[in-house]
Parts: sequence; C-alpha cells; structure tokens
Amino acid sequence: MLDRITDIVLKYRGQHRLLKHFAFQSILAALLSILVGLIIAKATNAIEEWFTNRLRDFHSQLYLAHLAFDANEADQDPALVCPKEFELSPTAEKQNVDDMPATVREAHGYYKRLIEDADWGSVHIYRVATETADTYAVRVTTDGDDGYLEVYGEDGMFLAAGRTYIEVVAWGSREWLRPQVGQNLPHKLQAAASQTLWGKPVAQ
Repeated sequence: MLDRITDIVLKYRGQHRLLKHFAFQSILAALLSILVGLIIAKATNAIEEWFTNRLRDFHSQLYLAHLAFDANEADQDPALVCPKEFELSPTAEKQNVDDMPATVREAHGYYKRLIEDADWGSVHIYRVATETADTYAVRVTTDGDDGYLEVYGEDGMFLAAGRTYIEVVAWGSREWLRPQVGQNLPHKLQAAASQTLWGKPVAQ
C-alpha cells in the first residue's frame, strides 16, 4: 500500500514539474512575442518619421526653387535643381525589379499593373539608406498630386506604407493603402491641401 502511495506521489510530482515547464515556456514565448512586436513597432515608427521628414525637406526645396524661378531670381529649371529621382534621398539609387526580394517585386507589380500600365502614373524602386536601416522604397507618383509609398527592409520585410499628397503623408498598413488606388484621398489626408506648404507664402 505504501509503495502504491509513493508511486502516485512521484507521478504527480513529475506531471507537476512538466506542467510548470510548459507554463514557463508559454510565458517566455508570450514575452518574446511582445518584445518582437515592440521592436518592430519602434523600427516602423523610425522609418515613417525619416521618410516624412525627407519628403517635407525635398518638397520645401523644390517649392523654393519654383518661387525663385517664377520670380526670375533663378535661371535654372526647378526640376534640375531638385531632381525627382532624389525625392526620397540625395543618394537614392534606382533598382532593377528582377533583383529585388519577392515582397518588393510583388509591391512593384501591384502598382505597375494598376497605375503605370494604365498610363496615369509611374512606379520605381529605390534603395534608400535611412538613419536606422537600408531600405527598398517602392515609390508611386501619379499625374496628380497624390502618390503611394511602400518601404521594405533589405531582406524584404515590410516596414511601412503611406499615401502621399505632395509632401504630406499618412501612414498605415498595406491592407489600408492598396485598396485606395484610384480612389479619393483617405480621411487622414482630407486636410492635406491646406497642410501642404505649396501655395503658401514663405516665412521670412
């Protein structure tokens, strides 16, 4: 009888240790998931902030170049002063789509099919070095003032997606951005026409 009781106690202790092990593993996995989520969110925020600042800086310079040219204070075409291919960075390098990670190729193909092939805009991939990471930016410009931007890491990991109105940008997910192709500006950009610096007097 004593042996039977001993066997039951030992068996229970073994199961208890096993349950504690699985509980610890589950807690550890949950903590790691939270940590990874925080790291990704921080990286995304940094990328969004960097591109937001870059778009504002570029279009500020372009706007000033237009004002100077229109006022006959400068002879050089603004498009030469601020080349469009340097919108995302003065060191941006245009990339061959065939050399890109699968996610970048897919993004390029999506916008090319709906916009470039429909002849109302253009799609290019640029390698852009930011303060925090080297990225591939799928930049879409249209015949109007709006555009689209998707940013990926060198390994093809999605980082950010934004809808642009000149230098004003609203950020979201790919699932939020892509259905907007050919649609009016989203709620986040409804005030963009009054937020853009274009058309405003230059501060002295």
